[in-house]
Amino acid sequence: MAMPDEGAIERRRMRARTMPLMEWRLGAALSRLRALAAMRREGITILVVMVMQFILASVFLTDFVVDIAGLRSVPPSYTFREVMQIVAWLGLGLGLVLNGVLLSRMVARGVHLERTVQLARGAFFDLLDERFVGWSLTPAEREVALLVIKGYSNSEIGEILGKAEGTVKAQCNAVFRKADVNGRVQFVCSLIDELLDDKLVD
Repeated sequence: MAMPDEGAIERRRMRARTMPLMEWRLGAALSRLRALAAMRREGITILVVMVMQFILASVFLTDFVVDIAGLRSVPPSYTFREVMQIVAWLGLGLGLVLNGVLLSRMVARGVHLERTVQLARGAFFDLLDERFVGWSLTPAEREVALLVIKGYSNSEIGEILGKAEGTVKAQCNAVFRKADVNGRVQFVCSLIDELLDDKLVD
């Protein structure tokens, strides 16, 4: 009976680990597309309001200049002026309402994004603390693990913590061994997988 190829098994495991990350990236891309579409709609609305207000201002400015310069042989009727004033007030009022709505939406979107970032950050650090305790990492290993997650190399970690690169490498290997992973990529992916599995990040 043929023995299974260990390389193929490891590749399948890596694909299984990276699939949730790919799904999260796809979801994030779709969210960005929806946000861009909403911003485009709001931009079109703002443009329409600005054009409408520009037209109204141009009409009133032209009427004012014509009156001052005496270019109008027959004065406009009272009804015409009343209609123009009503249209102007309606246009300005609509512009103010739309601007208020758009401003409130932008503020609400900013608050929502800030809360989402705070929740994600809090959830991630809660997960890290839980895993560090479960892996029985020492304080020095925790410092190294955090810097590994941030993407620093061994030499950079050594410079930041004032340690020899060999010491950092040994501590990294200890962290990976306790976390039951083979290296940096698998270490970070395993944490992201747990975040996605627990649905801590939308």
